[in-house]
Amino acid sequence: MALSDYDLYSNDLDSSSHGIIVCVSKNIKSKQMFSNNTALECLILEIDFNHARLVITTMYRSPSSTNENNDAINNLLSEICNQHVGNNLIITH
Repeated sequence: MALSDYDLYSNDLDSSSHGIIVCVSKNIKSKQMFSNNTALECLILEIDFNHARLVITTMYRSPSSTNENNDAINNLLSEICNQHVGNNLIITH
């Protein structure tokens, strides 16, 4: 697999040694979306696949996550589900 054939998206890896990376084939139209939400480790992508729009949200919740981060994750899930009804893929760990 040659990474030059993929667009790489990540949450802010420069400010942390933790993060999420998603690779999308350059044959698929994609872009990163941003939210004002304060959830620490999340990444939101919009994929245009065969003229269908799909929002992919990936997030990680650490076992030591704070109550504030847990609330931010819940708020982000609500925001994504309310704004992009029916076209969501949410991946969590």
